[in-house]
Amino acid sequence: MKNKTFNYAGTEHDINQYLPVANSVVELAIQEMLNQITDIDNIENIILIGGASAIYLPFLKKHLKGRPINVSKGKAFSNVLGFYAIGDSFSPNRN
Repeated sequence: MKNKTFNYAGTEHDINQYLPVANSVVELAIQEMLNQITDIDNIENIILIGGASAIYLPFLKKHLKGRPINVSKGKAFSNVLGFYAIGDSFSPNRN
């Protein structure tokens, strides 16, 4: 993820300056996750959702070589859609 800007209050902000910090946090998080997994061969599916997928994806590919990584197409709305689906499943008006 490079050359990204963020528009806030009508002003473009360069977020590239924050990428080294974000990358180090992601690297540490993935290392910790891998330390907690007793047998990585038990992982058959990896599903990556959310707006930060672009940051996590290269690190997951690096550490989990050869395993398919499924990336949600509606990244920014995946949590909302998930909560909606859960709520809908409890709706008394559900068909």
